[in-house]
Amino acid sequence: RGAFGMVYTTTCSSIKEGIVVIKDVHITSDDDEENIKIFINK
Repeated sequence: RGAFGMVYTTTCSSIKEGIVVIKDVHITSDDDEENIKIFINK
């Protein structure tokens, strides 16, 4: 999102009804800490 700061990438995979779901999400240090905590908990 921002021009500065680190970018974190994570891949979440879950199996739903026999289907593997893979999600790539990028968060940057420009995101506030609360959003990052919510993201990690998901």
